[in-house]
Amino acid sequence: MHEELKTRYDRDGYVCPVHVMPADEMGSIRLGLESYLAQSNRNPKEDTYLQFKVHMVFPWADALVRHPAVLDAVETLIGPDILVWNTAVLIKKPKNRDFVSWHQDVYYWGNHPDHVVGAWIAIADSTPENGCVRVIPGSHKAGILPHADTFGENNMLSRGQEIAAVDDTKAVDMVLDAGEMSLHHTRTVHGSRPNRSGRSRPGFVITYMCPAATMIGPRTGATLVRGVDTHDHFDLETVRPARDLDPAGLIAHDAAMRVFSQAIYEGAEKDGRLSPTRIADGPPTVPR
Repeated sequence: MHEELKTRYDRDGYVCPVHVMPADEMGSIRLGLESYLAQSNRNPKEDTYLQFKVHMVFPWADALVRHPAVLDAVETLIGPDILVWNTAVLIKKPKNRDFVSWHQDVYYWGNHPDHVVGAWIAIADSTPENGCVRVIPGSHKAGILPHADTFGENNMLSRGQEIAAVDDTKAVDMVLDAGEMSLHHTRTVHGSRPNRSGRSRPGFVITYMCPAATMIGPRTGATLVRGVDTHDHFDLETVRPARDLDPAGLIAHDAAMRVFSQAIYEGAEKDGRLSPTRIADGPPTVPR
């Protein structure tokens, strides 16, 4: 099974679907997330607890980045030593214009070597109607393509980064049931359409990499979730939340997400919704 996974990934630049957990088990995670959303009353796209290193704030996210089914699949692709660079919750509200433009992760991360894998875990069913992720098979072999920052209001990416010309007739929908995930290469062209359905589409995104990888911009942190790190390219983040919005986790998260924000906006010509100047006033108020 693992050999087939690697063959498909090397050929197509993605694999989908990969089973992680039963849908009812994922349903419990969704209820916890929805409870937080109801209490926080914040725009998820601007909530630093949901856009930066979620696994430092919520135990369910900490457990997901370490889930054996997830790590076993990732290890097949990049080896036994695994770091988590970032996690985020991407929520498309019902009948909403939010979308993700065609892009490659590597363009703004500048990772080298390219042993970086994006995991997209479905917290609820992800379908073409509600805006599932789409990929261009084999595009990871075409090199790094030109991008432009659009900073579009409805673009869910941090800078609205977009590849201008993509033949979307070649696109494949990565349909997932709740509890399943997709994995894609850092150079794979991917994006998603708006949610046309009457139900929310939440997904949990994890950026995994081997410790040998480096990123452009300032030195950032990462969480070791399997194996060892003998390269010291990142400050290891070791604080794990004992409960949702655990004070110790929030302190560690605040420090980690500030330098991470600097890294992802490195070279940007203007501020984005999560740029360093926008988050300078501190993290959002903790709901009571």
